[in-house]
Amino acid sequence: MRCANPDQVRQGYQPTEAELFEFFPPADQDKAFMADIANKIQVTQGEIDPITGQLFTGERLIERVAQKHFGGDNSKVDANSSDAFGRLSLQDYGRTVLALYSNNNSDNGTLTCIPSLTSRYMNDNHDN
Repeated sequence: MRCANPDQVRQGYQPTEAELFEFFPPADQDKAFMADIANKIQVTQGEIDPITGQLFTGERLIERVAQKHFGGDNSKVDANSSDAFGRLSLQDYGRTVLALYSNNNSDNGTLTCIPSLTSRYMNDNHDN
């Protein structure tokens, strides 16, 4: 397979699926995603929730990190702005992710974002 040259990239070259998987395999995609989420968790833990006036923790932390993933790091907290299809708002997305997260963690009854785990993903990402 050939790589796109810099001129092609600047002109908006779209790689084929095969090129994508060859040069950015699923394991690397997962690692990049986890590092991004870990960073969002770390940053958001230090921010004040405008609803509670306290630092984001627990369920609110999970909702806010999901909102940032969906709408960008500077998206407004609990905004009603929606996706391009008008189906899902930032607030709805955060609530949906929290519900899914809660269902997946119902066995132990706790919601946690483990700093040591998120730090590991961030450190692994910086090593490459």
